[in-house]
Amino acid sequence: MSFIQLDDHAGVIMLRVPSKEVVWLQAFFELSEGLGAVRTYNVRENKVLILLSKDSYDDALALLSSIKELVDWEFLDEPVPEFI
Repeated sequence: MSFIQLDDHAGVIMLRVPSKEVVWLQAFFELSEGLGAVRTYNVRENKVLILLSKDSYDDALALLSSIKELVDWEFLDEPVPEFI
């Protein structure tokens, strides 16, 4: 599952991204203003989450697909960290 709903309006996409490529992922999401906020939550294991609204999920997936050759990401299938 790539989108984990947090409440009626928001959710997260959890990814593993090589540490050297996280800055690129953040840059692409910042260029798409309001699409989602990229946060690293486990530096050692290269785990990143994207906080976003339910309504922006399809656009976020499209962006992720379009940058796959530039940013080597993969979906994570695990529980959302407790601090979220």
